[in-house]
Amino acid sequence: MKLLHFSLCLIISVVLTNLTIAQSYNLAADSSKQITVTGTSTLHGWTVTAKEVQDIPTTLVITEQNTIDSFSFGVVVNSMDGGRGASMNKKITGALQAAEHPIITFQQSEPAAISEIDSDGNFTLTSKGMLKMVGLEKAIEIIVNGKKTDNGLILKGSKPLTFSQFDIEPPSAMFGQIVCGDDIAVNFEFKYEN
Repeated sequence: MKLLHFSLCLIISVVLTNLTIAQSYNLAADSSKQITVTGTSTLHGWTVTAKEVQDIPTTLVITEQNTIDSFSFGVVVNSMDGGRGASMNKKITGALQAAEHPIITFQQSEPAAISEIDSDGNFTLTSKGMLKMVGLEKAIEIIVNGKKTDNGLILKGSKPLTFSQFDIEPPSAMFGQIVCGDDIAVNFEFKYEN
């Protein structure tokens, strides 16, 4: 009986310890952060890849309250590549006013609570914060889909936006024959390791 009592106390102690200790994860290798912007035009869909992402936390902490209290990142506008050559990239960086506003930033403004993690390691959280682009700041909410793996965490999602929200004239080409649509989506994936 004493052995059973001791075993139950040990199990309860381990469970309570796991619930009250903050967990830290480290940003994985260089390929661990991916941000793309997708949209449409009068000719075809398009994808722009951010080649340089900065100011992302190198350590991600899940607190004792099961929240991520702080998260941010910056995209270097001149690193954005549409995969269609320098001329198209110049139109992209011009529309995003790279000379005057070289960085697009997101700064989380309040703790993001993590939902219950299911048996496959999946969870969600809503990150609320300020997105700053072309000198304008907008409060946004981003739904993040997370997955806890044996090696760490994967955080990914997509945020619909419009050029007009930020008073940006959609890029065009061929003397206005090809014009980007107003709707865009910012897609992201960040990987952290145990």
